[in-house]
Amino acid sequence: MATYYSEGRTNYFRVRDDAAFEAALETMTTKTQDLQTGLAQFTTTETWHRHSLNRRLLWTDGAQYFADQAEAWWFIDAVALGVYGKPGPIPLAVPEQDHFGIVLLDVGDGKATIQVRSDYDENDDTAGHLLWHTPIHSTDCPEGIWKFYLAAEGEHVVLLTPNEY
Repeated sequence: MATYYSEGRTNYFRVRDDAAFEAALETMTTKTQDLQTGLAQFTTTETWHRHSLNRRLLWTDGAQYFADQAEAWWFIDAVALGVYGKPGPIPLAVPEQDHFGIVLLDVGDGKATIQVRSDYDENDDTAGHLLWHTPIHSTDCPEGIWKFYLAAEGEHVVLLTPNEY
């Protein structure tokens, strides 16, 4: 199948093998389901993992599992350091008075957005105060909205899955 489309001032012509596309889509769906099932097993952590460049960020075994299985170490780095010249959300998104932030990694169509909010309602994605956000222009992370928490723990900020909270 041939597709012609444009984004802004750039025009694209793409030839796509529908059978290969359907197989890739099925693989992505399976990977998303496997990742969700695997993350559900993490209810606590045995090890705190520390970011090598931002020593203030710690993460749990569940967040480690996500980064490993989704091949999304860039997500941990984005939370710790920021992207595209924009500083990361630590300490901006977890101010001392709140001690808590909800991290949403929204992945779709090979792109993603990372948001840190003070509150979140699955039925109203505008709910809660947006503390920090950044787009990710290209990713092969499994599609979906992946939810994490950032919680202040003394002088550190911990990235963890909702089941580990």
